[in-house]
Amino acid sequence: MKSSAIENISKLYQSYTNLYQIKFDNRYLATISSKISKLLSSLGDLRELAFWPELSSALKRFRFDLTTTPLPFSSAELLSEKLRSSLKTALNFASQFPEQIQLINEINDLINNLPSEEHPFMTWVKSMMLNREVNDSFAICLPNAKNVFIVEEFFRQSEDLFDSKCEILNPRQLKELRFYDLIVFCGSIKLFSENPFADYEYVWRSPRARNLYFLSFSWIKGEFKPTPSFDVKPNCIALKEFDEYIPDPGYKYVSDDDIFESTPISFDDYNFSPVSILVTKSNVLPKNDYSSVSDCECRIVSLDDGCYLYKDIESYSHIVNFQPETEVNKISNRQLEPGMPLIVRTEGSNDSIAAVADMLLGERAELVRMLQNEWKIAFRRKLFSYEYLSDVQSELIKLGSLIANESNIRNWSKDETIKPKDYRDFEAIMKFSGISERAEVYWNNAKSIFKMHVQAGREISKLLRSKITAASMNEFVKYGKIEVDLPDIAGKLSVIHIEAISNTKYIISSNSVNKLMYS
Repeated sequence: MKSSAIENISKLYQSYTNLYQIKFDNRYLATISSKISKLLSSLGDLRELAFWPELSSALKRFRFDLTTTPLPFSSAELLSEKLRSSLKTALNFASQFPEQIQLINEINDLINNLPSEEHPFMTWVKSMMLNREVNDSFAICLPNAKNVFIVEEFFRQSEDLFDSKCEILNPRQLKELRFYDLIVFCGSIKLFSENPFADYEYVWRSPRARNLYFLSFSWIKGEFKPTPSFDVKPNCIALKEFDEYIPDPGYKYVSDDDIFESTPISFDDYNFSPVSILVTKSNVLPKNDYSSVSDCECRIVSLDDGCYLYKDIESYSHIVNFQPETEVNKISNRQLEPGMPLIVRTEGSNDSIAAVADMLLGERAELVRMLQNEWKIAFRRKLFSYEYLSDVQSELIKLGSLIANESNIRNWSKDETIKPKDYRDFEAIMKFSGISERAEVYWNNAKSIFKMHVQAGREISKLLRSKITAASMNEFVKYGKIEVDLPDIAGKLSVIHIEAISNTKYIISSNSVNKLMYS
């Protein structure tokens, strides 16, 4: 759509937008979802023990994908190996959990006997395609980027869909200057409007089509009342709302025990948060146990491709800005936000900047890193001899440190923190560690590392600029990920959109920080 096409919004939309909420009954899925909710709510303190974190995560992911992804129920993408493995483990040990054993067996039976029919969303979409005007532009929007490629592949391989000229989108793409005759959203309007983990401004507030269809299930409870679109005069557009209920033609699959009626599933109970689906580390500690210098206070950062990592809130990350030209920037982890393009190392060591810096250092890299490790090890050894960090803080201040506090002491002890900014803080660390005679050598060495890390950021910026084309940027917006081979270095660098960041803080061991994990 050309920009001139939306100069007069009211004219383009003919002064109103049609918003359709299509709600499917499907009692079989309702029963599965209800039993999953019952199982999860029954766990209590068990939820962090044994196999329960993995099973809970797999069931939540399965339920989310099942109710937002228009693929056949029995597809490998929905019935993942992780789900099957988690259920098998649970069944093997179910006898140890008498209160949950019946629900585990029932869920397993229901999942293994999912009807071999297409998803009700897909049945509806096919009908819509047949009945629409030939020249109508048509898009399907999924709640996130993770399953966009999978659904596209399903369309390509389906005889009655491959020539449909239907675009599969994630909500972030709606920020672009594009317009359709109709958009189908796989999920309720509440999911697309009140999800705190994504910016869905362009779903209905500034819609990219005059006809919006939201496909959901009648048994997911959650009221949402949208206001007019473009609610700023003179371009306030009325929303014409329509509700349609589609009864379940497959009610025969479920017994007369309408468990989903007696146990309604609320939107909050369903919990669409990407972070809630993840398996948190078993070494997560309560906040009041945050004492060890090797522990880090972290948030979980969930990425568009389904991966996640723990980010130390006192540390930093590298993100990519693509405008006005591609550039790598270092920012505090406290500043990370959903939608930011985060640099991660998907193959090789965890730190892509350090890997490139070592390449730039050449033969000197080994010696330079060895000198850096010497003072870090000496500092940690002395640090671990103290029971309280407050005593270390007092000692460093006596020795001339300007900004010693518990947070800075933790950071200075970490490998990713090259050095303090001020030499007086560094000199105090050297005196504290008993290596003051080597202070100048270590300081100059750390400065050379810092310089090479800055240059490494520039080199990665240049590399990305050389690799990223208009086509690859379009793919990045759609799929949320770009992979780039690092020349002369084993491994790959990826730029992946941040999907969500947990509000909860986790205290975990520093050796679990920044490691890419898969949900």
